[in-house]
Amino acid sequence: MKRKVHPTIYAGKQMPWGKAVVVDNLIFMGGSSGRLRTTGMVDPAKRNDAAAQVEDAMDKIKDWLEELGSSLENIVKVTIYVKDMQKDGAAVHKAYEDYFQRHAPSVVGEWPAETIVGVDSLYYPEMLVEIDITAVIPE
Repeated sequence: MKRKVHPTIYAGKQMPWGKAVVVDNLIFMGGSSGRLRTTGMVDPAKRNDAAAQVEDAMDKIKDWLEELGSSLENIVKVTIYVKDMQKDGAAVHKAYEDYFQRHAPSVVGEWPAETIVGVDSLYYPEMLVEIDITAVIPE
């Protein structure tokens, strides 16, 4: 078994946790949120916009997958954590679906396995959404 940890970097600093662990051809990616890579904080203009945070989180997931030799089309499992399911649940799910329709239309109709969970809080108070995924690297 081959295992490699890929670090998380925010604001030019390596964080004390892995963003992704690759085991053979499987990618296990930790939570991606609306935090900006440049500052490590949520864009102030998006602090109350869960759908916009989904877009930012998915952009990072897309970039990281491509860096690891995979793509959105190779995601097999998604877990979405939503801070206020009553207020934002429908908008979050729509933003997630819209993202795939724009960036990976072949996935539409053959979606990854998905779990969406309402949570009391996330790491930073301004984070409204966090998404983790499992994907494969094509052989």
